[in-house]
Amino acid sequence: MAKKKQQEWMKHAGGIVLLIVVSLAVFSALESLEKKSLSSTAMFELTEDDIFSTTFNANDVAVFGLQVGDRLPEVVERLGEPDGKKEFAQGRETWEYGEALALDGTGLIVVFDNGVVISLTIREPFRPLLHGLTQEGWTKEAIYGEFGIPDKTIFLPADVNSALIVRLLKYETRGLDIIVRKENVVGFVLNLNDETFVSDGVHETETLQPGVNVVT
Repeated sequence: MAKKKQQEWMKHAGGIVLLIVVSLAVFSALESLEKKSLSSTAMFELTEDDIFSTTFNANDVAVFGLQVGDRLPEVVERLGEPDGKKEFAQGRETWEYGEALALDGTGLIVVFDNGVVISLTIREPFRPLLHGLTQEGWTKEAIYGEFGIPDKTIFLPADVNSALIVRLLKYETRGLDIIVRKENVVGFVLNLNDETFVSDGVHETETLQPGVNVVT
């Protein structure tokens, strides 16, 4: 009798173990599918594709699998912990990556708005990881020739308490900002955008104070 109960208990326990194993397998598969779907939404990978030679929107470009619109946990998953963090008002925060990505200086800045990635700034130390036209050293005039007159130009200090002024050439339909210091391009920004912007052909200029908009 005791032996029979033991056999029934073992059978019952075996069923529970099998259920747990199957459940874990399903969870793992769903998790993998979710990760795959998140990473497969990008049409371009910046470290592999020459995006400046294509017609692209910033929403469709990934950097090490990370895209604008992703959330903070996905940043940690794809890039790891940053070299530095800065917090600003209204839920804004920046994460800076340099040594963490084996770069010679800060080459990538991730900007969050309440935990959502709203922009990815690519700086000079990231250049070795770029390709083709995207990697080339551009001048402001060359950018005008390639992308046309920007929808807006913003002038802002290069850093807090800095007298050096940089320009952001904003191409709203692409979600792209080109960072110009003097006459040379020193980086660019991929911005989260709704892809519905239509230019009215009027070029605007604006001057901003330093803050979360600091880009160089």
